[in-house]
Amino acid sequence: MTQLAAALNLSMRGFSMAIGMSPGWGTTMSGKGIGSDVLAKILARFPEVNPTWLITGEGEIFQLESEDVGDSMLNSENYYRKLCISLAKDNDDLRVENAKLRQDLYDAIDKYKKITMENIALMEKHSAND
Repeated sequence: MTQLAAALNLSMRGFSMAIGMSPGWGTTMSGKGIGSDVLAKILARFPEVNPTWLITGEGEIFQLESEDVGDSMLNSENYYRKLCISLAKDNDDLRVENAKLRQDLYDAIDKYKKITMENIALMEKHSAND
C-alpha cells in the first residue's frame, strides 16, 4: 500500500483516511493481506487504480478507463466534481459539529465559573464560622 500511497502523493496516514480507515491503519496492516472490503474502498475512492495491480501487483498502478482521452478527461472531471461536492458536505458537517462543540465548551466554562463561585462562598462561610 505504501507504493500506491506514494503514487497518489499521499502519506500512509492520508491514504488510510482517504479510504475511510483509521489514520494508523496503513502502518498496522504492513505485510498483511487486505480483504475485499478494503479493496472495494480503495477502488471506490480511487477509480483510476488498476484492480489487477491492486490484487496481484502486476501491471501498471493506474489504468485508463477508456482509450479515448476525451472520455478519460470527462470521467476524471466527474470524479473530481463528485469529490468536491463530497468535501463541501464534509466541511459543512464539520462546521456544524464545531459550533456544537464550541457551545459545549462555553457551557462547561460557565458551569466551572458557577462552581468556583459557590466554592469561594462556601470557603468564606466556613472561615467565618471558625
